[in-house]
Amino acid sequence: TTGSLSGTVIDGYIEGAKVCLDVNSNGACDTGEPTATTDSNGKYKLDTGSISTSGLTVIAEIPDTAKDTDDNGLTLAAAGKSAYTMAAPATESSVVTPITTLIVGKVKTDNLSAATAKERVLEELGLASDTNPYEDHVAAGNSIVQGTARQLAAQLQQAQKNLPAGTTPQERLAKL
Repeated sequence: TTGSLSGTVIDGYIEGAKVCLDVNSNGACDTGEPTATTDSNGKYKLDTGSISTSGLTVIAEIPDTAKDTDDNGLTLAAAGKSAYTMAAPATESSVVTPITTLIVGKVKTDNLSAATAKERVLEELGLASDTNPYEDHVAAGNSIVQGTARQLAAQLQQAQKNLPAGTTPQERLAKL
Protein backbone atom coordinates (compact mmCIF):
# COMPACT_ATOMS: atom_id res chain seq x y z
CA THR A 1 0.00 0.00 0.00
CA THR A 2 1.31 3.48 -0.79
CA GLY A 3 0.02 7.01 -0.31
CA SER A 4 -1.29 7.47 3.22
CA LEU A 5 -2.36 5.63 6.35
CA SER A 6 -4.96 6.86 8.77
CA GLY A 7 -6.51 5.53 11.92
CA THR A 8 -7.25 6.06 15.57
CA VAL A 9 -5.12 5.54 18.69
CA ILE A 10 -7.31 4.01 21.36
CA ASP A 11 -7.38 2.89 24.92
CA GLY A 12 -9.95 5.59 25.23
CA TYR A 13 -9.24 8.01 22.39
CA ILE A 14 -5.70 9.31 22.87
CA GLU A 15 -4.95 12.96 22.04
CA GLY A 16 -1.35 14.07 21.65
CA ALA A 17 0.26 10.75 20.69
CA LYS A 18 3.11 10.81 18.18
CA VAL A 19 2.31 8.25 15.47
CA CYS A 20 4.72 7.11 12.78
CA LEU A 21 5.35 4.51 10.13
CA ASP A 22 8.36 2.61 11.51
CA VAL A 23 10.30 2.47 8.24
CA ASN A 24 13.52 1.16 9.80
CA SER A 25 11.70 -1.34 12.08
CA ASN A 26 13.39 -0.20 15.27
CA GLY A 27 10.18 0.25 17.28
CA ALA A 28 10.45 4.04 17.56
CA CYS A 29 9.44 7.19 15.70
CA ASP A 30 12.62 8.54 14.15
CA THR A 31 13.45 11.70 12.24
CA GLY A 32 12.54 11.30 8.58
CA GLU A 33 9.80 8.73 9.12
CA PRO A 34 6.21 9.72 8.24
CA THR A 35 4.86 11.16 11.50
CA ALA A 36 1.66 12.76 12.80
CA THR A 37 0.13 13.76 16.13
CA THR A 38 -3.30 12.50 17.14
CA ASP A 39 -6.18 14.94 17.48
CA SER A 40 -8.78 15.07 20.27
CA ASN A 41 -10.54 12.04 18.76
CA GLY A 42 -7.33 10.00 18.63
CA LYS A 43 -7.18 10.33 14.82
CA TYR A 44 -4.00 10.47 12.78
CA LYS A 45 -3.04 10.53 9.11
CA LEU A 46 0.41 9.64 7.82
CA ASP A 47 1.59 10.70 4.38
CA THR A 48 3.60 7.67 3.32
CA GLY A 49 4.34 8.87 -0.20
CA SER A 50 5.87 6.07 -2.23
CA ILE A 51 6.95 3.99 0.79
CA SER A 52 5.65 0.43 0.66
CA THR A 53 4.02 -0.33 4.01
CA SER A 54 4.11 -4.10 3.58
CA GLY A 55 5.69 -5.73 6.63
CA LEU A 56 6.01 -2.44 8.51
CA THR A 57 4.52 -1.29 11.81
CA VAL A 58 2.71 1.85 12.90
CA ILE A 59 4.05 3.06 16.24
CA ALA A 60 2.18 5.33 18.69
CA GLU A 61 4.42 6.97 21.27
CA ILE A 62 2.11 8.23 24.01
CA PRO A 63 3.77 10.80 26.30
CA ASP A 64 2.51 11.48 29.81
CA THR A 65 1.23 14.83 28.46
CA ALA A 66 -1.24 13.01 26.17
CA LYS A 67 -4.92 12.89 27.09
CA ASP A 68 -7.03 9.74 27.22
CA THR A 69 -10.80 10.25 26.96
CA ASP A 70 -11.14 7.59 29.66
CA ASP A 71 -9.63 10.15 32.04
CA ASN A 72 -12.11 13.01 31.47
CA GLY A 73 -9.66 15.39 29.81
CA LEU A 74 -6.76 14.86 32.19
CA THR A 75 -3.26 14.23 30.91
CA LEU A 76 -1.88 10.78 31.63
CA ALA A 77 0.42 12.31 34.27
CA ALA A 78 -2.50 14.09 35.99
CA ALA A 79 -4.42 10.79 35.98
CA GLY A 80 -1.50 9.01 37.65
CA LYS A 81 -0.47 7.17 34.47
CA SER A 82 2.84 7.06 32.64
CA ALA A 83 4.02 7.32 29.06
CA TYR A 84 3.90 4.18 26.93
CA THR A 85 4.17 2.90 23.37
CA MET A 86 1.66 0.96 21.30
CA ALA A 87 1.82 -0.51 17.80
CA ALA A 88 -0.23 -1.99 14.97
CA PRO A 89 0.64 -3.71 11.71
CA ALA A 90 0.75 -1.06 8.96
CA THR A 91 -1.58 -3.26 6.90
CA GLU A 92 -4.15 -3.06 9.76
CA SER A 93 -3.53 0.48 10.96
CA SER A 94 -7.14 1.63 11.29
CA VAL A 95 -6.66 1.37 15.05
CA VAL A 96 -3.63 1.26 17.33
CA THR A 97 -4.64 -0.32 20.64
CA PRO A 98 -3.16 -2.38 23.46
CA ILE A 99 -4.53 -5.48 21.69
CA THR A 100 -2.92 -4.64 18.33
CA THR A 101 0.26 -3.97 20.30
CA LEU A 102 0.23 -7.53 21.66
CA ILE A 103 -0.31 -8.87 18.15
CA VAL A 104 2.70 -6.91 16.85
CA GLY A 105 4.74 -8.11 19.83
CA LYS A 106 3.96 -11.75 19.05
CA VAL A 107 4.79 -11.27 15.36
CA LYS A 108 8.13 -9.67 16.24
CA THR A 109 9.22 -11.82 19.18
CA ASP A 110 7.64 -15.20 18.39
CA ASN A 111 8.13 -14.97 14.60
CA LEU A 112 4.43 -15.68 13.98
CA SER A 113 2.26 -14.63 11.07
CA ALA A 114 -0.14 -11.78 11.87
CA ALA A 115 -3.10 -14.18 11.58
CA THR A 116 -1.59 -16.70 14.02
CA ALA A 117 -0.54 -13.93 16.42
CA LYS A 118 -4.09 -12.53 16.34
CA GLU A 119 -5.56 -15.96 17.14
CA ARG A 120 -3.17 -16.48 20.04
CA VAL A 121 -3.71 -13.02 21.51
CA LEU A 122 -7.50 -13.37 21.39
CA GLU A 123 -7.26 -16.81 22.99
CA GLU A 124 -4.87 -15.63 25.72
CA LEU A 125 -7.13 -12.67 26.51
CA GLY A 126 -10.21 -14.88 26.64
CA LEU A 127 -11.87 -12.97 23.79
CA ALA A 128 -14.11 -14.69 21.24
CA SER A 129 -12.25 -15.95 18.18
CA ASP A 130 -14.43 -13.79 15.93
CA THR A 131 -13.44 -10.58 17.79
CA ASN A 132 -12.04 -8.01 15.37
CA PRO A 133 -9.05 -6.40 17.11
CA TYR A 134 -8.80 -3.90 14.24
CA GLU A 135 -12.12 -2.14 14.83
CA ASP A 136 -12.77 0.95 16.92
CA HIS A 137 -14.14 -0.85 19.99
CA VAL A 138 -15.15 2.45 21.61
CA ALA A 139 -17.29 3.53 18.63
CA ALA A 140 -18.64 -0.03 18.29
CA GLY A 141 -19.69 0.01 21.95
CA ASN A 142 -17.84 -3.25 22.61
CA SER A 143 -17.48 -3.00 26.38
CA ILE A 144 -15.75 -6.37 26.69
CA VAL A 145 -12.93 -5.39 24.32
CA GLN A 146 -12.83 -1.90 25.82
CA GLY A 147 -12.41 -3.29 29.34
CA THR A 148 -9.69 -5.66 28.16
CA ALA A 149 -7.91 -2.79 26.38
CA ARG A 150 -8.00 -0.64 29.54
CA GLN A 151 -6.42 -3.42 31.60
CA LEU A 152 -3.77 -4.03 28.95
CA ALA A 153 -2.97 -0.31 28.69
CA ALA A 154 -2.32 -0.21 32.44
CA GLN A 155 -0.06 -3.28 32.12
CA LEU A 156 1.81 -1.74 29.16
CA GLN A 157 2.35 1.47 31.11
CA GLN A 158 3.65 -0.42 34.13
CA ALA A 159 5.90 -2.73 32.11
CA GLN A 160 7.41 0.13 30.13
CA LYS A 161 7.74 2.41 33.17
CA ASN A 162 9.95 -0.15 34.87
CA LEU A 163 12.36 -0.61 31.96
CA PRO A 164 15.89 0.58 32.74
CA ALA A 165 17.19 3.80 31.25
CA GLY A 166 18.85 3.18 27.90
CA THR A 167 16.41 0.45 26.87
CA THR A 168 16.40 0.41 23.07
CA PRO A 169 13.13 0.77 21.16
CA GLN A 170 13.45 -2.84 19.96
CA GLU A 171 13.90 -4.07 23.53
CA ARG A 172 10.88 -1.98 24.57
CA LEU A 173 8.76 -3.59 21.84
CA ALA A 174 10.04 -7.06 22.78
CA LYS A 175 8.99 -6.40 26.40
CA LEU A 176 5.41 -5.99 25.24
